[in-house]
Amino acid sequence: MALPLLRYYVLLLTIVFHHHITAVYSIGINYGTLGDNLPLPAQVAQFLKEKTIIDRIKIFDANPDVLRAFAGTGILVAVTVPQRRNPKFH
Repeated sequence: MALPLLRYYVLLLTIVFHHHITAVYSIGINYGTLGDNLPLPAQVAQFLKEKTIIDRIKIFDANPDVLRAFAGTGILVAVTVPQRRNPKFH
């Protein structure tokens, strides 16, 4: 009875240990473009790539300048769009 239980614990420890070794962590930010005196998207992309460990951003519109700035940086870009409200249900 002890041998199957020992195998179970060894398997469990192996899975947990393997998970910690192969875990991948990412850091992302929301990048907004509404405001005054904002840096150019190319400056933001260069700063994030060279000076931080941020590897993904989320933008709230398909701004072509932002998309071009982050192209080729290795930073993943998620584009969100607002939900279209159906006037029939309001």
